[in-house]
Amino acid sequence: MRTLLQQSGRPRSAFTLVELLIAILVLLVVIIASGKIFGTASKVASLGQANADMMQQATMIERTMRRDLAQLSPEGFLAIQCWLVPNNVNRTPGVPGFSPDAPLLDPNRPENAVIRHDQLLFFTTSIEGTKRWIPQRSIAATGQGGNQQSTINRIYYGHAVQFPDLESLVDPIGYNFGEAMPWSYNNPLSGPQLDTAFWPPDPNTGNQPYAGAVIATQPPATDWILARQATLLADDGGSHSYFNDAGWDYNGATMPNATNSIDDPAIFSSRVDIAASQVNKIKRAITMADPDDPTANPALRADWPTQRSRVFGANTFDLGMLKFPRAEREAPGMNRIDQMLVAPMLAGNCSSFTVDWTYEEGVGRFLDDQGGIYINPTNNVAYPGIVLDRREPTPWFGIPDAARDVTLLEASSVDFPPISDPNSGVNDIESFGEVWPGSGVYRYQAFFGWNRTRAIWNFNDYTPWPTALRITMRLHDSNVTMPKGREYQFVIDLPKVQQESRP
Repeated sequence: MRTLLQQSGRPRSAFTLVELLIAILVLLVVIIASGKIFGTASKVASLGQANADMMQQATMIERTMRRDLAQLSPEGFLAIQCWLVPNNVNRTPGVPGFSPDAPLLDPNRPENAVIRHDQLLFFTTSIEGTKRWIPQRSIAATGQGGNQQSTINRIYYGHAVQFPDLESLVDPIGYNFGEAMPWSYNNPLSGPQLDTAFWPPDPNTGNQPYAGAVIATQPPATDWILARQATLLADDGGSHSYFNDAGWDYNGATMPNATNSIDDPAIFSSRVDIAASQVNKIKRAITMADPDDPTANPALRADWPTQRSRVFGANTFDLGMLKFPRAEREAPGMNRIDQMLVAPMLAGNCSSFTVDWTYEEGVGRFLDDQGGIYINPTNNVAYPGIVLDRREPTPWFGIPDAARDVTLLEASSVDFPPISDPNSGVNDIESFGEVWPGSGVYRYQAFFGWNRTRAIWNFNDYTPWPTALRITMRLHDSNVTMPKGREYQFVIDLPKVQQESRP
């Protein structure tokens, strides 16, 4: 019998081993190429999403700041505090918490890079509501639910400190290296250096029970929080606290769900956002030599350096009203009191925040009845105010930076004096210096007080306010897809002030 193979007349063809290997190789090349194509497409998509995320954050921040600054209140003050911090600051001897093994603030940037932690504080005349949950029954049942809104508020912009490992209802109360900063480093070998206490305070004593010490090291720069902290100024007409219904105070007592002091630790811990105060009380506390003097005698006004120190603090660690507040990206617990800690967060990934300011032509200019430059008849001094060279770019003031064309006001080429009476304190608007010798950490402060319209004034406190602010920030997306982030910048014109023509 003949077999099927024999019946076919020729042998059946098949792939040889070499052909199979070539086919497999071609298949691998196709798979690898497809993987690269899809990987590239995925990377492009993720970069696009990261850019969209950062752009959305930048737009939201700009819109929020423009809205707030458009409602700038002349009844308060304006303060700018700028920090320039080296990326390797915690490796520098003399800096609190120094350790040669400390990590860089931003591992994605060079070791010699500098990072900005600027702060902006001002008051707005606007309606702001408390972020704290308040049951409606308090208003309906007792009639003393208080104003849940305020028409004048203190607004803070800048970085915040974070303590995500703290348990529910626990607050930081003291750092052994001074104030906790966004760049603080607590070497684990040194042990916990941040003291904590339970919140709320004891209703009988007002004290917070001690809760132990923890490590105070802050997150890397890409995870820093940019905060907007609004503190409502409100008064209940005589009571020692703002909300005074014991049925719904945060601790069930008639003491404190609002603080009486604008610089109370409860404000900086973000546990409360209402201060039982008024802007005139704040003005008295800053401008009067003795704020408790019932006569409020103008002759007893505090001198200008004293006013500045009451706002910024008298020394490195006494930061006055410009402490870095606490903010968390997640509440540490489900208790509604803990939810207040997330309220100040404006952006969750801001590794640098810079504030510069400027004057426009004519600030401080006083005219006579004929419309000419006023000349003081007692000393023959003219008052032309700011005179700018229109051929030059806009001058910006802040921490000196030649690359960004920023300089100190008094060191600028702006034709500044005599903007006011020679005895005026106008040149004390700003101060600048290194915080710790050899540390590379520099601090700049600019304070603009209540007298911004009269250069010729007996109280030596003329401080014309800026005409514009320039905000520069480096943002990152939530997944840090772009490790170096992107820098955004915008300029905000401040409300115009009617300068008094002459004394």
